[in-house]
Amino acid sequence: MESGKKKLLPKAKGTSIMVSGFVCACHGFMVAEVNGNTLKSYKTFLAGKGREGYYTCKDVIYQTNECAPLFRHLPPNCDIKIAYDHSNTHTAKAPDGLDVTQLLRSDGGKNTPKLRHTTFVDVLYLVLIQQLVELSS
Repeated sequence: MESGKKKLLPKAKGTSIMVSGFVCACHGFMVAEVNGNTLKSYKTFLAGKGREGYYTCKDVIYQTNECAPLFRHLPPNCDIKIAYDHSNTHTAKAPDGLDVTQLLRSDGGKNTPKLRHTTFVDVLYLVLIQQLVELSS
């Protein structure tokens, strides 16, 4: 083995600590005093059954909202762009969100999934509503 290198050991059965956080390219993990509160761009938790559970999409949304004042505080006068890596939360969607696997080949009927309507902007910059499921009369 090369000098200064450590041997890679197999995983052991033991306690793990998970970290979920936002990392700034300039500042790394961020900690700052904002409006009298100490805010951190990361959190640690004990993941697993019988511990603090597993991180879900709701947790990611909550953490993003909790960090929003920090994002606005550090660094000043910069655009904030948030990118999420691939994880179980990557496939999350709104309960009434469009899911192609749940769509039927025809509109209406008792098995039609409840979907929210969406909006889009046309070439004249008018906001139009698109009904994703045509309601039966």
